[in-house]
Amino acid sequence: MWRERDAFVYSVFSAVDAAAEEEILGRLVTPVVLSENLPGPEELLNQDPDVLQLAVFGLSVAVHRLLTDRGVQVSALMGHSMGELAALACAGAFTMTDGARLLCHRMAALR
Repeated sequence: MWRERDAFVYSVFSAVDAAAEEEILGRLVTPVVLSENLPGPEELLNQDPDVLQLAVFGLSVAVHRLLTDRGVQVSALMGHSMGELAALACAGAFTMTDGARLLCHRMAALR
C-alpha cells in the first residue's frame, strides 16, 4: 500500500497513531486521514474533531519533513495554539509521538 516515497508521511502518522491510541482515542488516525475516501475538514470537525486536530498536527510535521528533506533551510519555526506543538516537535524539542501526546492532553483539557 505505501510506496517508498510515502515513507516519511507514514512515519509521522505512525507516531500520531501511537499517541492517539494510547492517550485519547483508543484507535488509529491513519486509516481516516490517509484513506482514499478522506473526509473533508468540515466533516471531520463535525464528526471527529480529535482526529481533525491530530491530522492537522501530522500534516504540519509531514510538510516540514518534506521541505527539509528537499533542502529547505529553516531558520525559525512558529505556530499558534496547537500549531505550537507541531513547531516544537519539528524543532526537536520533543518527539513527534510526545507532541501528539501533548496535543491529546490539550484536547482532553479543553473538553
